[in-house]
Amino acid sequence: KRMDKSEHRRQREEIGIVSPEENALRRRMESPKQSRNANDIQRSINSSLQEAMRLMSDEVGKVDESREKVEEFGEKVDEARSKHRNLTSATKTGKNLINIMSRRETTTMLLAILGCIFFYSVVGYIFLDRIGII
Repeated sequence: KRMDKSEHRRQREEIGIVSPEENALRRRMESPKQSRNANDIQRSINSSLQEAMRLMSDEVGKVDESREKVEEFGEKVDEARSKHRNLTSATKTGKNLINIMSRRETTTMLLAILGCIFFYSVVGYIFLDRIGII
């Protein structure tokens, strides 16, 4: 015995085999009031989804701005690090030059003192030789 479509659908629905689309379509056809409620619910869901999408797009924009700022700050940090390396190198070179100059100054002072001692000893020798003590 053959079943008609409505009986076949009812049996499938009782077993739980009916697809959600078929179920929704059948309910819309059965009740116009439910259809209006479904449309209201659908509009509400759509507006909620649009609002969520707008909020998510705003957050994505904020994340992009933050990423750009982080990249900008990263470039500034790299630049500062490079300057620091250069200044550190210049400072080390300066300290080395100051040490060299200090050693040269000490050497120059020692030579000046020895030169003065030699000069006064020569002058003393000549003076004592003229006087006749030596």
